[in-house]
Amino acid sequence: MDGIGLSDKEHRRLIILDDKCLFALMNIRLYAVEKFDIMF
Repeated sequence: MDGIGLSDKEHRRLIILDDKCLFALMNIRLYAVEKFDIMF
């Protein structure tokens, strides 16, 4: 995802949103590994 046609503020918001999603995914993965011994 690139920020062509987006203002600086909008672009920054997108990046922050991306980071939050990534963080949540990592947390879910860690939780699943601890809970079910699943390796992704």
